[in-house]
Order: sequence, then C-alpha cells, then structure tokens
Amino acid sequence: MISGIYLVSFSAQNNRFGEGIVVINKGCVNGGDATYIYQGRFDYYGDDIKAQVNVKHYRGPLNAVLGPLKEFSLTLTGKKSGDNFELAGGMSNMPNLIIRIIGTKVAAQFE
Repeated sequence: MISGIYLVSFSAQNNRFGEGIVVINKGCVNGGDATYIYQGRFDYYGDDIKAQVNVKHYRGPLNAVLGPLKEFSLTLTGKKSGDNFELAGGMSNMPNLIIRIIGTKVAAQFE
C-alpha cells in the first residue's frame, strides 16, 4: 500500500531543487511547501506508478523548480521501492523541462 505521509524532494535539470510534504490516500495526493500547493491523482499497479499533479502558487515568490510559474500540471511516471517512490516527468507544453521526485515515507496514514 502506498498511502501515507511523504517527504518529497524534487530537482530539475536547471540545477533547481526543493522539498515538500504530500499525503497520499485512496489515490489522491495533497501537499505543498512554503509557496506552492500540490493536488492530484496517484495510481499504482504493482511497483509502477502514474501520477497527475496540479501545482498552484499560493504565496511568496514564484520559485518553482521548473521556473517562475503561477500554476502548472505535471504528468509523472515511476516506481515504488518498499515504502518509497521515485518519479520523473514534466509539463506537456514544455517537454524539455524534466522534474525528478523522490518520495520518502515519514508516517503511515492515520485511520
């Protein structure tokens, strides 16, 4: 099961990086960092993962790892490994900008 609370570390080939927290529960992902919120769907089949995540600025500087963007959608694919995952992908309208995301489980989902 992939549900839980994760520390996510992300980086892009432009040498920008960041971290945030996400909660994955029943195929939904919600989270954020100091300036952006993340919301979307997270589907997995065995160890294969597909995710569609909308990222929206809510305060402070426009400092997303992919550039000074107010709002964007990411299409991501990757693998689950134990309690962690690794994803890569980007925006459909900017296919040359790739983001890599590593999720490290920090807590189980509270029920």
